[in-house]
Amino acid sequence: MSHTPQSARIAPPEIVASIAAVVDYNWDAEQADHQEQSPQDRPGHVFDALTAIRGWLDAVDDLTQLHETASTDADRHRYTLTRFYRRGEHTFRVRIERDSYKMQSFAVAEVLDADRKWSNVVGNDSSNWYDSTSPWGERGTGGHEPGFTTLRRLSDALAREAAVIVPA
Repeated sequence: MSHTPQSARIAPPEIVASIAAVVDYNWDAEQADHQEQSPQDRPGHVFDALTAIRGWLDAVDDLTQLHETASTDADRHRYTLTRFYRRGEHTFRVRIERDSYKMQSFAVAEVLDADRKWSNVVGNDSSNWYDSTSPWGERGTGGHEPGFTTLRRLSDALAREAAVIVPA
């Protein structure tokens, strides 16, 4: 299944816009205050956090989802999501598999290298997300949304993290 290219944000657009507004509102005053501090007093200054947030906002802006494949095995014990993203000259692939066994599940982001081979960039251990996913990809349970919905958010987060790690 293919999707229209979209930004790989995991937060709703109105939340991202609010975060950007807070950063922009405080940027000049905090930057001036940061520069007035002596170097030994700068660590932990709020301007460092604003700089990190602005970097996150900028890094996410140019990450575009290109394609998605979602599948479930015949006996429905496993479902898989594969998404491709582009940032500048880099192509990223995120593969997530939710098996009926936590230890057989995985989530990994890879980058296509110059030799046209996939290289691991970052992973997310299944112990961090397995229990928050539905046993079924297409439908949820009383306490879980459909599994593919959760995996899509996880995929976007991994792609964003990979894009920050790999220089543009």
